[in-house]
Amino acid sequence: MADVSQPAAPQPYAGVRVLDFTQGVAGPMAAMHLGDLGAEVLKIEPPEGDHHRDAPGYLAFNRNKSVLSLDLQRADGLAQAKALLVGADVALFDHAPGGLEALGLAAEDLAA
Repeated sequence: MADVSQPAAPQPYAGVRVLDFTQGVAGPMAAMHLGDLGAEVLKIEPPEGDHHRDAPGYLAFNRNKSVLSLDLQRADGLAQAKALLVGADVALFDHAPGGLEALGLAAEDLAA
């Protein structure tokens, strides 16, 4: 009998750590693709969860991810997010303009 098993998918992003602060479809799909290619993806959701949690596709868009609930409006949640960012290679955000600056998570803040 012939072997019809599929070869293992390439993992070019193995060892890359991604923090996914996005909700909805576009951001989670981008992080999903990174996870599909071997990245370690941690999805950060607010305490009430992703506002698209009940939408079709939520489970697919968030496959290959671990999920952590953090309240970025609280000092302890923001401090934990910043600590996680130190060890991340990639961070995906979809906050409204000015939102990241207000939290101290703008690109220039994180680069420092």
